[in-house]
Amino acid sequence: SAMAGDSKLLCVDIEAWERCNKFITEIGVSTATVSRGRLCSVRATHFIIKENARRRNGRFVADNRDNFIFGSSRWVSLSDAKRSLVQLLPSSTHVIGHALGGDLAWLSAKGVVVEKPSFDTQAIAPALNGGVTEGLSLKKLCVSHCDFSPTYLHNGGNDAFYTLLVFLRMCQVDTDSCAEFNRLNSR
Repeated sequence: SAMAGDSKLLCVDIEAWERCNKFITEIGVSTATVSRGRLCSVRATHFIIKENARRRNGRFVADNRDNFIFGSSRWVSLSDAKRSLVQLLPSSTHVIGHALGGDLAWLSAKGVVVEKPSFDTQAIAPALNGGVTEGLSLKKLCVSHCDFSPTYLHNGGNDAFYTLLVFLRMCQVDTDSCAEFNRLNSR
């Protein structure tokens, strides 16, 4: 496994309103603990931002806000979602994302400084695919690295979990013995 030591992964996906991306509509957070190449624990969380609840996607981007399949969504204020994310940062060893630059830029604009090593599945994929830069969407990476087609993309919680799954597969982490992962992944 490429992850031989102990790691606490924090995967983030931020969804914005398609008509004005300064309005954050959802934040997905998945966390995982990996020890000696084995997945020990995983958790998926989906925050729906109360103050932007009336702003729905669906014209340019799929509206899957109400389709979180890895648990129950939590309706929170943007400040509470940010606080929850900030509380996870100190114990995390790595931050993971797909097209992570936009998420990190938003966090930075909100005063959240991420000083952890970060990995972007979209940036890693060409190195694993012989330099091929086509087909780097999250859906295509799920198909090519995980052998399944994901459902309800553009839900922050789902996208964070799918991105974490792709990253774990890219790093050849053994997920078989993690009961929580198997329960979530069977949905």
